Amino acid sequence: MGAHLVLVLDTNVVQYAPTVVLQVLADRGFALRVSAIAIEERLARSASEGIDTLRVRLRNIARFIDPMNPIAPQGGPLYARLGIRAPDPDLRRTNDGYNAALPGMWANLIGTDHLPGWQGLADGMDGSINRNAAFVRSQLTLLADVPRGAVTYGAVLRETRKTVAEHPVVRHFGNARLDAYVSRLARIIFDVPQQPSENDIEDLSLLEHLAEDVILVTGDYRFIVAIDATDSLQSPFVRSPWEILEGMVPDGPPWGPSAVAASLAHTRRTRHSLKAVEAAAQARLSLPHPPPVG
Repeated sequence: MGAHLVLVLDTNVVQYAPTVVLQVLADRGFALRVSAIAIEERLARSASEGIDTLRVRLRNIARFIDPMNPIAPQGGPLYARLGIRAPDPDLRRTNDGYNAALPGMWANLIGTDHLPGWQGLADGMDGSINRNAAFVRSQLTLLADVPRGAVTYGAVLRETRKTVAEHPVVRHFGNARLDAYVSRLARIIFDVPQQPSENDIEDLSLLEHLAEDVILVTGDYRFIVAIDATDSLQSPFVRSPWEILEGMVPDGPPWGPSAVAASLAHTRRTRHSLKAVEAAAQARLSLPHPPPVG
């Protein structure tokens, strides 16, 4: 097992992973945190489904979630946690206040009291997704007048790296901490000349978590295969919960020499190979017919 102790859970894992899986991961010493994207997605869905189902599920898994840092932030609050200070003092206060409020926000979500402001909470958590959506739309114009056959993924990746040079994380740390984000963005621009799906934008936002020393845990096998297709050095740091259970955890942070070493040892995954790992992990846990994850 690698040195990682922090796992950030995406929407699929938060909603569908068997509780025994989360329990085993917590028992093995991992700190489990819920991505703010997962909370935002589920709150948005609650507008039509109601919030009670979400709160029951969160209460069921709460004992396995890191009590000190239950929610992993996105956007400005994430950058603030990385020590990147916004130039605007008001924005700095907003980011710091948001981060300070996350444990209380989680406590309210898993509590049993009435939650009157939950729709406002949903609206307040989707800023980074909206920013990413606008950014991707702007990048699609890079190829608007270029014949598709005349463009390679490598060329798009090089241009995308230039374009994101002003991203706060890239300015502060260089490209390495956002390698998966930039690589996936380039792949979206290359593969999807039309408007990308909302799901692609949300998945792209998840990859910002890899700017911290974490493993991103997802049950979406389509997403994992898509990340591997980018050949990003951070691909090995996006894992299914079943892979984590089977000890497939790279050493070191998802950038620098540890990312290079993990990438060199990494084999591209397919849905078939991911399902095989899932079956092996289920057998070890004696889960004959668990709900599918992915």
